[in-house]
Amino acid sequence: MNRLRHRRAISLAPPVTLPDDRWRRLVTDPAFHRRFRARHRNPPPLIGVFEDYLGYPFFRSVLDPPDLIPRERFRLRLAEDEGGQWHFYGCRHGRLLLFNRAKNEIVVWVPDTVDHRQVSVPPEIDGKEKIIWNGSVLSAATADDGPFRVVLVGVSGNNTQMFACVYCSESAKWSDLISVAAPFLVFFFRDPGILAGNALYWMAYGERWLTVLQFDLDKQTLSVIEWPTIPSHTVRPG
Repeated sequence: MNRLRHRRAISLAPPVTLPDDRWRRLVTDPAFHRRFRARHRNPPPLIGVFEDYLGYPFFRSVLDPPDLIPRERFRLRLAEDEGGQWHFYGCRHGRLLLFNRAKNEIVVWVPDTVDHRQVSVPPEIDGKEKIIWNGSVLSAATADDGPFRVVLVGVSGNNTQMFACVYCSESAKWSDLISVAAPFLVFFFRDPGILAGNALYWMAYGERWLTVLQFDLDKQTLSVIEWPTIPSHTVRPG
């Protein structure tokens, strides 16, 4: 009887709770992220998306209450303090890439850990003769705290050349500019880059609609893929 009472006392003991600050340190610890991924190898569920609204990047949860995550959970105060200046170039492998055209610098941000790195763009990209229009960030898919690369793409001031440059976090240096002639006057890259195999792809828009810019990550070379033309068909009455 005594043993039974003892067991019931143990089972009814209240759960141990941790203060909010300790939970926050736990879930933002990169070591915790690695152990969590190793234990749960299936792809994690989608909890929300980041959007760009007039130069203000913000988080929007796709979960329904009570699982809905408040927007304030993922806030980059740097972007809020300098609101309206930021261009959101997409996210990949747990990192977001932002570009501040006024300060000519990028920010690579890890929302889970609130860690971010500010990097000045090479001085030869002055926003006049060479203008940045898009970019992508890449890293090992299982390492939020590991090395990463950033690829920026843009257009020359006269719209006749497209260029790219690569930032490596391990060396903290940018590569030389890599350029390729545009097949027609190209004005901008509107959509986020797509990663397929060992290459990144962007849609380039210009005077003759669009073309595709390919950046080979291994060879660090640019090439142009012509957009297929739609054949016209003549319809005859009768």
